[in-house]
Amino acid sequence: MYGALWLAAILTGFLAVWGLYFAIIDRAVIFKQLIVAGVIEVLMLGIAVVMAVQQIGGYAVKDGITLWGYLLTCLILLPIGGAWALIDRTRTSSIALVILSISLLVCQWRLWQVWTV
Repeated sequence: MYGALWLAAILTGFLAVWGLYFAIIDRAVIFKQLIVAGVIEVLMLGIAVVMAVQQIGGYAVKDGITLWGYLLTCLILLPIGGAWALIDRTRTSSIALVILSISLLVCQWRLWQVWTV
């Protein structure tokens, strides 16, 4: 599970840098960026399934509400960014992608902290 979370974080960081580059050169989000966002979303869904199975199996988390709150936030952020990118075909979509990617990185970091306590 940790490997998948690290991979998701690395891809999210890459997506943030890629979006920042597009914002600097005044371009909108492209389909390839949305594909990377989709891969991250699939990884996060897989992580959610693993966490659910482990908790059902008896793995104790100190604060389950916080854990699932961060996880649900992680799962909601990228679809919002993807919808924004499809609706707004200007530089603003790249800026939104950067902000949402950084927010997702913070959520992933906190998710790792809460899970490993």
